Amino acid sequence: MSEAAQRYEEGRVLFAQSQFADAYIRFSQACALQRTINCAKNLGLVEYNLGQYAEATTHLREYFDSLPPNQSVNANVYAAAREVYDQAYARSGHLRVVAPVGAKVTVDGRIVGGAPLPPVIDVAAGAHTIETRTYGTSRQQVQVSVPAGSVLPVTFLSGPPRVASTPREAESSPAKIVITTMMYGFALASAGAGVWFALHAEDKSQGAEVLRAQLATPSSSACTGSTSPVCRTLSSFKDDYDNARRWETIAFIGAGALAVSATATLILWQPSSSSSSRSARFAPLLSPGLAGIGYGGTF
Repeated sequence: MSEAAQRYEEGRVLFAQSQFADAYIRFSQACALQRTINCAKNLGLVEYNLGQYAEATTHLREYFDSLPPNQSVNANVYAAAREVYDQAYARSGHLRVVAPVGAKVTVDGRIVGGAPLPPVIDVAAGAHTIETRTYGTSRQQVQVSVPAGSVLPVTFLSGPPRVASTPREAESSPAKIVITTMMYGFALASAGAGVWFALHAEDKSQGAEVLRAQLATPSSSACTGSTSPVCRTLSSFKDDYDNARRWETIAFIGAGALAVSATATLILWQPSSSSSSRSARFAPLLSPGLAGIGYGGTF
């Protein structure tokens, strides 16, 4: 038996005995001696049981990504590993960092690489400090808080770093887009109606001027008590003019109110979040040599 195989076997036995810290050491030693396709999986399983969910997520993703398309894998083991990955992902936070090409990026003082970075950096849920250094002189730093199970985009450009106000900002909430788009649409329609009523009022005003010119005495009192066709038409034009001006005012006020409301919604919309102190879950129990399922919860 090779030394790498011996370390792996020792790690497997320790894992079965729930001695996860010692099992991690043995698996790490085995992988340092001989890197196999199962190294990332074994390390991820141990890290999950140690409560290191971000590290477990990274290693298990590495395992899935490294599986050759034509390699046969035990379906039960694969499914259980996928369950562990999903739970580790849900319990850890995730960053999507975009920085100028060549910039060195650190998270809480730990170097994670140079830009461009991998699509996702797994971190523990909670507060973190992200920093970039470009060409050894330009330095930018930002404090963020990453909720569990969420991807938080952080963009470093030539100016100050931009952090999404919530992890859902980059996801462009469909409800937010639909509601604000409809409100702006209604505002535009209301403004259009106001323009139409203004033109209609102007048309009636001009018609009234033409009719007044036909009166013997073109003044405001010329039609007082008169029932002539011209006076009746003039009275109708005046009523139409007053109504058009009234609806013009209402339409423009409504357009303004809708536009302000839509802008406020766009700026202030925040996704709701809820949590419960009570939870119950089924959790996979998986080691390099066995697979099963267990039940646990917080009450």
